[in-house]
Amino acid sequence: MPKTTTKGSLRERIEAENARKDSRNAKPKTPGGTRAVIPAGVEGGVAKLTRVDFDTIENGNYAGSQRFYCHGIVVEPKEFEGTRIEGLLVQPSIITLDDVKSSYGDTSFAENVSKAENRLKLLGFPTEDFEDLESDTLEYFQEAGEIYFSFRTWNPEDSDRIIHIIQGPVRDYVPLASEEIDEEPHYSSNTVAPPKPKTTKADPLTALASKADDDDYKAQLEIASTAKDLGIDPEDPKFNDWSDVVQAIKNAKQATPSSTGDFLWEVGDVAVYNGKDVEITKLLGDTAIVTSLVDSEVYENIELSSLKEIV
Repeated sequence: MPKTTTKGSLRERIEAENARKDSRNAKPKTPGGTRAVIPAGVEGGVAKLTRVDFDTIENGNYAGSQRFYCHGIVVEPKEFEGTRIEGLLVQPSIITLDDVKSSYGDTSFAENVSKAENRLKLLGFPTEDFEDLESDTLEYFQEAGEIYFSFRTWNPEDSDRIIHIIQGPVRDYVPLASEEIDEEPHYSSNTVAPPKPKTTKADPLTALASKADDDDYKAQLEIASTAKDLGIDPEDPKFNDWSDVVQAIKNAKQATPSSTGDFLWEVGDVAVYNGKDVEITKLLGDTAIVTSLVDSEVYENIELSSLKEIV
């Protein structure tokens, strides 16, 4: 499971470029988010903040830069349009803390620091009192106790992406008592309840992930060893827990090596690279430029032989 990385260089660069000049005392503005598994259309949801990170990007064009990431879990509503969403992840987009060039428009380091600070304010962090944005944020998160925030989800036109938008902090929140999930949950009248899944033999990896997420050290070591054998970094910040690492292992095991003689890659194809699902965005002879479908990182000069076909 990824660990928080704390580096003094972020404070030094913020001070050198006076990057918080406009954001420190600014009022928060509601931003957009990224992919999610929660359905679109949720309004006024409440989530509990469970992770805040200023970690370091290890691969791609911004390797070595820090980024701001946070997520929470849904507390309310427990169901939405017949789907149980309590406990699912609310995941706004990752903010790269550097000068960023993209098809959506270039942003400076200071602009991206402002985005991160604005998001922290929407989560209820008093960043106007923070001298060191990174260390003071992490300290506040550790000492503040339970932090809740409001969110909504929506689906942009002509896109399959579901956006998570943090709307603001929820002060003095008292969680509703969590109800037991019925063996046959009640669904809305216009929704057909899904059939009960057939009983299958337990997947050893899934069982191992459950133990690892419950702090079983031996299970964590076993998963980490298997991941590294497949070229997967178990401490990559994109993994929220050991279950995510296990899913990456499964994806890698299901993929088969590509062959330049038998298989012809095309732009738009989805492949597996270093345990990540990626889309081929440009072909350059025997190499390609690919974009991660997990965190939108771009990888250049990738040998076609290192891509694996999803089967």
